[in-house]
Amino acid sequence: MSLRYKRGLFFILFLFFIWWGRGLLYRTFVKYKTVQNIPVYSLPSVNCPDDYSLEAVVSGALDTLAEQLIFVWESAPTKPEAVLQAGKANCIGYAACTAAYLEACLRKQQKKEAYRIKHVRAQIHLFGYNVHQWIDHPFFRDHDIVVIEDATGQTILKIDPSLYDYFGIRSVR
Repeated sequence: MSLRYKRGLFFILFLFFIWWGRGLLYRTFVKYKTVQNIPVYSLPSVNCPDDYSLEAVVSGALDTLAEQLIFVWESAPTKPEAVLQAGKANCIGYAACTAAYLEACLRKQQKKEAYRIKHVRAQIHLFGYNVHQWIDHPFFRDHDIVVIEDATGQTILKIDPSLYDYFGIRSVR
């Protein structure tokens, strides 16, 4: 085997392992700091999974919305019904729809008292540095995510629905 072939093979394997471990890498180096709470809107009807576990409901929300919506880098509707009707969303619309979907499923499954769904505006911190200070564009001044808390107020899960649609990373810490 030539050295060039070995290097190429190593590079391909390296890229594969980076892609395979992208969620772990992201959760290790990226943190979200909440800046503002946003009201959670309601959706009148959603198709909730038969499995009542929180993981199944979150997966159902992410998969359903990733199929129905297209991410856009421009202004888009922010209320869940308008977002679903338009079929496109930015991070605000994705978070609003995900929060509304989760809220509706928990209400339908009568688990509303066990969990609190929050739509929050946050800032992304990479290695402890706020990345929004490096980008001088109004679109990147903050980022919307969904936070799930238990009944005591402890954060169980942070979900970035637009990140899931782009990279398949389900949750962040």
